[in-house]
Formats: sequence, C-alpha cells, structure tokens
Amino acid sequence: MKEIITAVAVGALFACGTGVQKEATVSAKKDSVYVSGFISGMDTGYIVLRTARDSKLTFRDSLPVKAGKFYGVMPIKGVAPIVIELHDQQLVVNAMAGELAVNGKKDSIFAAATTGSAIPADEATYNALTKLLKDSLPNYYYPIADKITKKTPADSVKAFQAKWTALSKNIALNDSSFIAQNPQSYISANLLLQQHEYDPQLAKLEKDYNNLTDSVKAGYFGEKLYKLLLLARKLNIGQPAIDFTLPDTEGKPVSLASFKGNVTLVDFWASWCGPCRAENPFVVMTYAKYHPKGFQVLGVSLDDSKEDWLKAIRKDKLPWTHVSDLKGWKSEVCESYGIRGIPYNFLLDKDGKIVAKGLRGEALMQKLAELYK
Repeated sequence: MKEIITAVAVGALFACGTGVQKEATVSAKKDSVYVSGFISGMDTGYIVLRTARDSKLTFRDSLPVKAGKFYGVMPIKGVAPIVIELHDQQLVVNAMAGELAVNGKKDSIFAAATTGSAIPADEATYNALTKLLKDSLPNYYYPIADKITKKTPADSVKAFQAKWTALSKNIALNDSSFIAQNPQSYISANLLLQQHEYDPQLAKLEKDYNNLTDSVKAGYFGEKLYKLLLLARKLNIGQPAIDFTLPDTEGKPVSLASFKGNVTLVDFWASWCGPCRAENPFVVMTYAKYHPKGFQVLGVSLDDSKEDWLKAIRKDKLPWTHVSDLKGWKSEVCESYGIRGIPYNFLLDKDGKIVAKGLRGEALMQKLAELYK
C-alpha cells in the first residue's frame, strides 16, 4: 500500500466535521502536530501514530485508546504525511505543525474525517479548482464500468471511454494550472511526483522541479521529487545502464555487464502482470527476428513465487535469459531502476548505454530496425 495520498483524497477526508472532544487543549508548538481522535466501536486498545517510512524524521508511538478516544504528539517538518494505523488499516494525512482531530470507525479508519489547523491551507485552494472534476470520475466510472461486459455494444464502450478520457484530460489540465500558479505549494510538488513517477521525462522534470520555490524543494515532497530527478539523470538516454547481478532460473548469478557487446533489452515483468503477458508474444517475435544478429533479452521478474515465474516462462515460451531475486517490488534492482509499473524496459546498445526505454509493441521493432541498419 502506498503511504502518500493525493491532495484531493486528503480533502475528501476532512470535508466533514468531526465533533471530537479533545482530552486536553494545547497550543501548537513549532515542528509538532497534536493528534486527538475518536474511534467509534473501539472502547480500549492501541493505535499507532508514526511518520512515513521514507521520512527523514523517524517517529513511532503506540497511543492508548480509552472510551474510543486517543491523543498523541509527534514531530513534523514542513508538510509531510503522518500515518495512523489500526491493525492492518492506515489513515494517511498530509499535515503540518498544528492540531489535527480525527473521527473514524474501528472497521474503516482509512476513511476517517480529519480537521484542524494542521491541515494546510493549500488544500482548500486546490480543492476549489479540482474537487468537482475529481469527484465526477468515480461517480461516472464505477456505475457504468461495472455494467460493461463482452456483450456491451462497441459504440457504448467507445462513448464511455471517450468521456472518461475527456474527464481525465480536464483534471490533468487543472493540475497543471495549479502547479504553474502555485510554485510555493507542497501540493504542486506532490502532483509533480504523481505525474513523473512512472515514466519521468528528464527535460520536463528538470523544468518542473526548478519552477518550485526553495521552501517547497526543501520539504518532504520536494525532496522526493529531487531524488526522482537524480534517478532520471542516471537513467537518461545516453547514460550507462546500472549494473546488477541476479540469480537465473537455476540459481546461477547473471550480471547485466556480461551482456556488453550485444544490443540488449532489459525487460521488467512478472507472471501476475496481465499487460506484461500480453506484451510477451511481441517480444518473442522481435527476439526471433533480431537474435540472429546478436540481439539479447534479459528478463527481470518481479515475482515472489519461483513456481509461478517458471510456469509463465514455459507457457509464454520465452527463450531468453531470465533472472529474479523473487522479492517482488522489494527488489533492489527494481528500486535502482525506478520501476513503479510494469511492463517496462530499457534498450541498451553494445556498449551498455541506454538508447531507449519504455518501448511497447511496434516501437521496439522500429528502434531495433534503426540499430541494425
């Protein structure tokens, strides 16, 4: 589960009043957030209050719950996500120094309402621009999408997809407008993270980051955006691919460096990934055409089950070298290459430098045709 939620999700959470009676009245101190709350259906027990796992500040405390009420104080720097956990449930709120009141139910703490001075004023500005549009997405999508079947007329499906695409584009335009007009807002950095996370384009990422104010750059979301920028620079076209060594299907270590001298596709995939499996036949066809000329594929699986991994290789008839540490998304190679979604690939030249990335379908065949002129 991701711990960072979008600004609009936070806005939806605190849109309702809480009516929470605090056990103590305190004056908010700089760099501290005072959390009080009420959980209906829970008389006693404990909840966990902590910082996000990738935060520079590390804080975790178990707060006792009495008659449904709890109270705690934690350090915070600027605007950052704070996490309230109850068993396997999480409520993640972007907050700053101040007072935060939480009102929720024992079986749905993730949907609790939040109010207080700890909620940044940026939220109201952002929600005023985008809330109506973003609320319309689920209101439109789910009632109709659930009714679409194989028997649904093609024209009806096409009309649904067209409206969905239009709504999504309008949201993107609104987000871009907010970012341009609010370089001093942490929401702008958070939105940019979401825009660039899966396939960062270096030139645009550089420009977007540089447009933010210094205070936002120094904050939690600004620092995450900067880390993404540094990674994008390392993985930019023309850069040498980051070397790694992983075990193959027989447990023998295989290094990426051993593929130098050949044009190589580093293909991130998994047996459980439907789009990956749908892409495999095209990669097989491409491999068959260009392997006689020296083209290689190194499949890097994000599986955590060796049985499922091997079964998929056999079923899809993938004849190239496959490696995996079977750690799924926790793989260090996945992290070093900034993989946030699959399928995703990097095409390397004979010197091991990145010449293209994210090639799907015909685009891969076209790029290889250029390289093997």
